Amino acid sequence: KRKQVELAQMSRLVHSHLQQVQEQYILHLVKEERLKLPIVIERLQQLKLEELANENGKVQFVAVEIRDDIDPNRLEEFRLPFQLVCKEIAQEQEGTYLFTDPGYANMVQFLQLINPDSQMSNRTTNLVQRIQQNVKQLLKLETVIGIGTVVNGFTEFRTGYISSLLAWSQSQLGSKSQVIDQSVTSDEVFDFSP
Repeated sequence: KRKQVELAQMSRLVHSHLQQVQEQYILHLVKEERLKLPIVIERLQQLKLEELANENGKVQFVAVEIRDDIDPNRLEEFRLPFQLVCKEIAQEQEGTYLFTDPGYANMVQFLQLINPDSQMSNRTTNLVQRIQQNVKQLLKLETVIGIGTVVNGFTEFRTGYISSLLAWSQSQLGSKSQVIDQSVTSDEVFDFSP
């Protein structure tokens, strides 16, 4: 029994470390300008992120920020619980990954694989609703969510990520919950050259 407990603990630890490395690598992909395709594909496979290695796979980024109108200083103590709530939501949704960018402290980023056969907007809408409900119910905080445009494959991760931040940046000041959908409201197509 002791051996089983030790094995279970070790397995949880390995899984936790793998998740951290996966998140860091996704952040690297959205920040890096020049990606060497064979290396990226190999690394994604090593990190058990094979489904992101598809160069033609469609993905969408969703930026989620927490706000509090009563006491903005409270946000710091809610940062970790917020990330844990988001992690749980991402694990429940197939093809959904989560990462954080140190430049945006009160924000969590979701990367969602878009299945061409399924209803894209429904999937994103469900994700957004789950996030808003859980954060409001469990943490009593408001959320400002920016939904990026759909992009093709990891070579366009950077563009998709920036489009979600652009959508988020169009939110109004204050702590009222808001959702800004760049993929619907955008008149301009943001195409970022290297």
